[in-house]
Amino acid sequence: MGLARRLTRKQTITACGKEWGVVFTHGALLYIQELTGFNIFADGLRFNATMSARVLRCVLYAVLRDAGCNLAMEEAGELLSLNRIGPMRLKLAAAWNESMPVQQLQSAGSDDKPARMTWLTAWAAARFDLGLSDEEWLEMTPRMAQALSLRRLDAQRHYELMAAVIA
Repeated sequence: MGLARRLTRKQTITACGKEWGVVFTHGALLYIQELTGFNIFADGLRFNATMSARVLRCVLYAVLRDAGCNLAMEEAGELLSLNRIGPMRLKLAAAWNESMPVQQLQSAGSDDKPARMTWLTAWAAARFDLGLSDEEWLEMTPRMAQALSLRRLDAQRHYELMAAVIA
């Protein structure tokens, strides 16, 4: 079990005769984008009634595959029978919410818009700013990467405060 599944409140989904804890890691998100063609950073995923069964099947397949479940795409589709599609959509939405970054409140009077995040800028920040390897980054959720970034920012502010006190 990866660290993302230990640190993130996961949703369990039964497949292949076993329960799997699913979270949305960067690796799973990249695979979902590859399967669906959606730009996850620009569009996100909306787990509402308008999400097609095909997209839901791709999402389910990707997160189960990322969790270690060795099932075929058709088997993922079989998990979405009419009586189970609603509860499965809710589980995936809950896993999405637990895996995505927490929205940061902007300070009052601040007109600064955050820079638009892309896969390349997310990877670059993880590699350069946080010193993560590709594998480490792929196995963590966006919320975990956000927590590391916030911790790095706190450490930088503390360092600058100490430098100002000394000066």
